Amino acid sequence: MTEKLYKIHLGNITASGDFKDASRDELRVLLALISRNGRTGDVEELAAAAGVSRARTDAALTLWESVGVIEALGSLTDEFDEPLIDTDISEETSASVALLLRDPNLKEAIDECTRLMKRASLSTPELKKITALNSQLSLSPEYILALAANLAEHGKLTPHRLASTAERYVREDIDTLEALEVHLAEKEKMTAAEWEFRRALGIYGRTTSDTERECFTRWSEEYGYSTEIVRLAYDMAVLGTGERSVPYIDAILRSWHESGCKTVAECKSRAEEHKAEAKTKRAAATKKQNPKACAKEEPKYSSFGSDDALMQALLRSYGDEKKGEN
Repeated sequence: MTEKLYKIHLGNITASGDFKDASRDELRVLLALISRNGRTGDVEELAAAAGVSRARTDAALTLWESVGVIEALGSLTDEFDEPLIDTDISEETSASVALLLRDPNLKEAIDECTRLMKRASLSTPELKKITALNSQLSLSPEYILALAANLAEHGKLTPHRLASTAERYVREDIDTLEALEVHLAEKEKMTAAEWEFRRALGIYGRTTSDTERECFTRWSEEYGYSTEIVRLAYDMAVLGTGERSVPYIDAILRSWHESGCKTVAECKSRAEEHKAEAKTKRAAATKKQNPKACAKEEPKYSSFGSDDALMQALLRSYGDEKKGEN
């Protein structure tokens, strides 16, 4: 679903003179927007979350945007988008920005970032935000440009998103160009695998849980299993439990991996063996519970064959005739 996104300037909420005069409905809309990380989705959904009408929601959004509490960033379809709350980076002064831009490497990096944003130039506040990455977070121009290029590739590059993503990475100790390149490579690989596994398992409309992500990583990186193999395990899980259980699917894939199954054909063969084993166990359990029902019925003439029975009948008939003659 295409969502409209807003950057939320938390520092401007109480600074705005309109905050103390805001109505209950306007505050509820703002809180609902903050709880959704700046995403409105369908405005009807935001209105429902805030518990106010559509018209009052539109009016509240207009108010908060006009006083600088929120800033419209356009639309984006991305289930794994990052939150849009302001960062803790303080803006550089105009004088310090001018001094920082004397570094040709930083200036060249920012010029390239501007080009990647498809902008002719950046505003002074935007320049302050980006140069702070170098002066306050000690990130190299090469780091800033590499991160900007990655965000641009996914259609996410804005000055605010560049700053907020960089700050989050620094908190995670991803603060060198080498660490960033490793992280982005792993993220790209996992993002692709995660999407494929989510689609195979029919997981839509929600984010991936920590347990699911852990399983997806194991299936992709440790086992090296394709989506087709995961889908095969999914079919077995649904057949066995009637439910789409990721832990159950994980147990199946683990057993295949431990059995040395690597290809789709090997996993299919192991799945057929598993079905046969399960069928045998069910039959044995049924026999144990009700042995009489499983016993074969003995033939009526168990002590002699059909020829013996015919001979006995003839002898009886012959014997009756002899008695009549006498």
